[in-house]
Amino acid sequence: MKLLNSLNLDSKSNIDDLFWTVFRTSTNLMSITDAECKSHLAVNDAWLSTLKYSIEESIGETVLDLKVWPEKHYPQKIMECLKNEGSFENMEIVMQAKDGTQIHCLLTAQPIRIDDQKLILFSCHDVTSKKLVDEALLSAREMFIDALESINEGFVLYGPGGGLIICNSKFREFYGYSEEEASYGTHRKYLGHLDIERQTVVIAHEKAENYINRRENINAGPPKAFEVKLKDDRILILSDRTTSHGGIVSIQSDITNQRTVEAALRRSQKMDAIGQLMGGIAHDFNNILSIIIGNLELAEEITDRNSETENYIHSAIKGAHRGADITKKILSFSRQKNTSSHHISANELLKNMEGLIAKSLTASVQIELNLSDDLWDLEANPGDLEDAILNLSLNARDALLGSGTLSVATQNCVLVDEFTNHNSPPTFRDYVQISVTDTGAGIADDIKEKIFEPFFTTKEVGKGTGLGLSMVYGFIQRSEGQIKVKSQLGKGTTICLYLPRSKTSIKAKSETLKKRDNPRGSETILVVDDEAPLIHIAATILGTLGYKVLTAINGVEALERLESNPSIDLMFTDVIMPGGIDGFQLSLRAKEINPEIKILLASGFTQMRENLISQYNDEIQKLSENLLQKPYSKSKLAASVRELLDEVTVPDEI
Repeated sequence: MKLLNSLNLDSKSNIDDLFWTVFRTSTNLMSITDAECKSHLAVNDAWLSTLKYSIEESIGETVLDLKVWPEKHYPQKIMECLKNEGSFENMEIVMQAKDGTQIHCLLTAQPIRIDDQKLILFSCHDVTSKKLVDEALLSAREMFIDALESINEGFVLYGPGGGLIICNSKFREFYGYSEEEASYGTHRKYLGHLDIERQTVVIAHEKAENYINRRENINAGPPKAFEVKLKDDRILILSDRTTSHGGIVSIQSDITNQRTVEAALRRSQKMDAIGQLMGGIAHDFNNILSIIIGNLELAEEITDRNSETENYIHSAIKGAHRGADITKKILSFSRQKNTSSHHISANELLKNMEGLIAKSLTASVQIELNLSDDLWDLEANPGDLEDAILNLSLNARDALLGSGTLSVATQNCVLVDEFTNHNSPPTFRDYVQISVTDTGAGIADDIKEKIFEPFFTTKEVGKGTGLGLSMVYGFIQRSEGQIKVKSQLGKGTTICLYLPRSKTSIKAKSETLKKRDNPRGSETILVVDDEAPLIHIAATILGTLGYKVLTAINGVEALERLESNPSIDLMFTDVIMPGGIDGFQLSLRAKEINPEIKILLASGFTQMRENLISQYNDEIQKLSENLLQKPYSKSKLAASVRELLDEVTVPDEI
């Protein structure tokens, strides 16, 4: 009564005016119906503007005819609530505007009496915007959870006190937590103790407390990361970042494969470094062997035939050539790119490799060569083929477990060409088959398809890289060949290499070379090398064959000789030379001075030579095809020089 008096509401008319003012200006959708909730008697401005009806359309119309309540059971439900409870508040309903827009509301109903007439006052609070926000938040939460479950990292969010707020299943899977253990409120410190108790995390006992403290630490600062190893040998890196509200976001990433690849890369880099070192040593070693072989051959020519001294010299030459062969085999492992294919006699290659294969096996492993007569020549890179045979032999040795038989066989065969277009009829191709068979343990069927995968190995850690057979497979693919595996547990394994048959024969050429004497000539030759003894040997050999010989100790001196002697017919130069001008640069300059000059290159450092070749143009690529490998013999030098001088130059077409 005091409130009414202060507002001077001492008459019914004033109270009515206040009621209707509040009714009209309320932001809630307000309406008045008859006592049976059948027709509208009054509606306010918010009701009209929100539901988009005019006052004429609204007054006198039933609630169902207006369709503001699309659910026909609403009036009956409202009347039941009013009858049972007298009034109600915040009933969730959906109203519908004239244009079909749905409006989410909280409905309040209150019986009232105006002029002794029983009526119902409705007030609807529009919560459509809030509903949309709630739905968006719910959708965002579901999307967030879906995103967390889809990533391959463990995710966990802790509150300021260290209690778990949310985590994904990957986090639980890493550590073996159940949903109950890693649930809302679980403390970081408890999870740390759980890891140590179950030995989920492989960590030294004296460092266990450090691990728990790291889980517990929620101090502000930059992101913190540390690694842990799980009992299944997986390696995780934990990256913790403090959030703005004082909690911690922790990401657990499985870096096991990354560590494996990094280790393989380090091994590869180490091998590259060793290859570079060995290549440099081999370059000097090949120069030394060239000096030894050259001087021995010159001494042999002035020694009495069939004397004891000649036998000693011949034995020394043979030993020096063996040293050159060993250097060549070592360098072949350090090649970094594919080299060109050649015509190869597989039988001859295997005969020459028999000693190397035998040395790679244990004394109790017997080696057998079953070489087919009239075997076709094949087309492949000889160094790559030797590597493949050696890799297969080493694999067989491990399968034999110390004793047994290793058989290497060859034969001609015809197979369907794997490189035939699938839309065309099958074509057949001639192949040379090289099979390596062991009597070892055999290969299980479930891993037979994986043996050519890089890094796959059944050997113990540290005893195999898993790269040997993948290198063999890569060589076969590059050679357009085929590879097949036959194996039976307890009985052994056969791996067959199928390499394309060569279209030409090498026999006629090799026989011709054997029968030829050292060819002679009278042309002028410039010999260039940074090793004075090698210059002396090459000059002496060429001089005894009738050539006029000029010499130079480096590229600068060679250019001076070329400028002052335009009649030089051929330049014989080393590739790797100090002083700023290598053999390739010298060759290009020589061609500028004398376009008709013939050039013979020599080198003993395979890898550096290949790296240099890749930096030059097609002309150097062509010159490198006839490159003379150090150490070279007198007969090889004589034949190479004569072959180049007799070569007919075809002029370029205009």
